[in-house]
Amino acid sequence: MAKDTKQIIIQTLLKIAAENGTQNITVEEISRRSGITRNTIQSNFSNQGVAGIIDYINITIIQEINEQIFRFNPNELPIEIFIDIVITVLWRHRDEAHLIYTTPLPFLPADHTVELSIDWLHERYEKLVKEHHLAPYFSAEELLRFYNIFLYACFSLWLSAKTPVPPEVFKEKFLYLMKTSMKDLIYSDIGLN
Repeated sequence: MAKDTKQIIIQTLLKIAAENGTQNITVEEISRRSGITRNTIQSNFSNQGVAGIIDYINITIIQEINEQIFRFNPNELPIEIFIDIVITVLWRHRDEAHLIYTTPLPFLPADHTVELSIDWLHERYEKLVKEHHLAPYFSAEELLRFYNIFLYACFSLWLSAKTPVPPEVFKEKFLYLMKTSMKDLIYSDIGLN
């Protein structure tokens, strides 16, 4: 029953956001529209109000992505399969993701970036830091944060559009960005090294 209650609350929040934008969403408005008491809404989302609902949506999406990723050995997962998994889940939850990526509600991307497969990525970044003598300038945690911010930025640009391009179009552009260095993206056609 709690899962159904959560879904009703989330769907009500999405409906309010679609009608009025996100600036005036309150627990009271969700309660009024859903017929679910304010106390029930609060208790279902850690007494954090609308921010708790947004956080729950984000965590649910990330968990679904990670469940799909870990059907494979992450160390042997090609980027094409990784991105297929991520964009398929995000597309299925595009209304919720759109809310997350466009909301001025109390949702903090810096603290809640798309954290995917942290353990195996952390190991790779630890190795990278050692091989390229990046410490004390960069730690594995900082590189991982950079990677997550990059993913968050790409996905938020995609899903914050009023009409996002279909996943197959986004995938092509995302893979291009993943496979092209920043140097090549910025300087390749102007002859700077």
